[in-house]
Amino acid sequence: DYGFLLCWATNSVGKQRDPCVFKIFPAGPPDALRNCIVLNDSADAVQVRCEEGFDGGLPQSFIMEVYETEGRKLKSNVTSKTPVFTVRGLPSGLLLTIWIYAANTKGRSQPSVLAAATLGNLQEKHISSVIQGASELPSTMELYPSLAIITGVVGGILVVFVVIIVVMVVRR
Repeated sequence: DYGFLLCWATNSVGKQRDPCVFKIFPAGPPDALRNCIVLNDSADAVQVRCEEGFDGGLPQSFIMEVYETEGRKLKSNVTSKTPVFTVRGLPSGLLLTIWIYAANTKGRSQPSVLAAATLGNLQEKHISSVIQGASELPSTMELYPSLAIITGVVGGILVVFVVIIVVMVVRR
């Protein structure tokens, strides 16, 4: 049976007033990992860190499966005692889908799914996004640093131009 177990003790000092309370619950599969982030991605490696959820009442291990997004080919499968993973030796410029989950003897958690990439020759940076409990492969968004800089400069010049026109109209 599951529930609460209460115990009292008596010794030479007297009888215990408040009982000790033990909550007894059935063991189950672990909870999903939380707050997974890509810490480091380079031309040939990716590193991921997560926070573990409830272990289901049993010792748990953590599994990371790294897939090539296009073609869904398994590139690496890593098991760890902590939710921190590093995979090296990946091809550069590769879009990745990463599935991470916890497991114990009663089952496994829902996966946390990340999108990441190894850096390519142009050093494009692919933003990683976390999708909890996803069943479809996520899409990635690319940022091109030079395009962002040019957009910022052009936007700044336009703002200055508009301010000058407003000041000239107000002075008339």
